[in-house]
Amino acid sequence: MPVLGHFDDHGSQLPARCKPLHGLALQALVLGGIVLLAEQQRIGREQAQQAPGPWGRRRTAGTAGQQQEQALRLFACLLQWLALTALPGAGRAQADDHADISALLQSGQAAQALTLAEQRLTEHPRDPQLRFLRALAQTDAGEPERAIASFTELTQEFPELPEPYNNLAVLYARQNQWDQARATLEMALRANPGYATAQENLGDIYVWLASQAYSKAMQLDANSAASVRPKLALIRELFGTDRAR
Repeated sequence: MPVLGHFDDHGSQLPARCKPLHGLALQALVLGGIVLLAEQQRIGREQAQQAPGPWGRRRTAGTAGQQQEQALRLFACLLQWLALTALPGAGRAQADDHADISALLQSGQAAQALTLAEQRLTEHPRDPQLRFLRALAQTDAGEPERAIASFTELTQEFPELPEPYNNLAVLYARQNQWDQARATLEMALRANPGYATAQENLGDIYVWLASQAYSKAMQLDANSAASVRPKLALIRELFGTDRAR
């Protein structure tokens, strides 16, 4: 039985667009929302104080619209400041966390990597890189069911990322869930058609499904053995020397 060996372990390289807001960034965003709300309330009070005449209403509407536009511009400026000041520092700290966990995994210290990932996730529960690395640690620590659950959550919350799909498919294949593995790899390639790792793993799945079909054909008709056996031999040679672990 083949084992898909192409397990993507580059979780720290997940796209930056998936990084959530943390700490100071989130606080500043909330503050901006409060400022915007206060400005809108002020505009509403000014509207209530205007004369009831039709011309007054027209002037009020125009003035209120301009004030609301100014408030929105203020909020946009706040977000720009946030992007330039708050996020880089948080990103560097989290990058260090990712590097530390990856180093533990590469040195075979899966239990320590898992512990560190769990600790960091209490501070940054939405960080996809940390969650990806936790799933890798769960896999290396011999906890496939927890790893499957972790990768599944990532595919649900970040469907644009192909790496969690690929690793989830590898785990399905190790449990002989070939149809589920194939469907999951197809999802990975839908997210990124240029993802070579998932493409190769999908090829392995098709080869193994072919071997099952050949074996079934021999069971159904013994006369097919002459044409089927050479194909099965090639498949067994391929997986027996190149991919089996």
